[in-house]
Amino acid sequence: VQPSTLTHATTDLQATWNRIEPAIEQRGYTDDAKRFTDIVVQLVGARHPADYVAPTRAAPAEADRIEKLCRSRS
Repeated sequence: VQPSTLTHATTDLQATWNRIEPAIEQRGYTDDAKRFTDIVVQLVGARHPADYVAPTRAAPAEADRIEKLCRSRS
């Protein structure tokens, strides 16, 4: 994977998360929002391809968890 692709994907994820994070927190899922924010921060701070591995693996699982929480309260 090209470094520019990783940077672009991270920027897109950060922008999306910045838009939806307030709604997640409003629903009372502040701990879950913090966990996802921590993942985004790790990705933003990544400088080498290997730095992306752990947060990239964690992000889908945490996103699924948040989605399930939100659906269960709808």
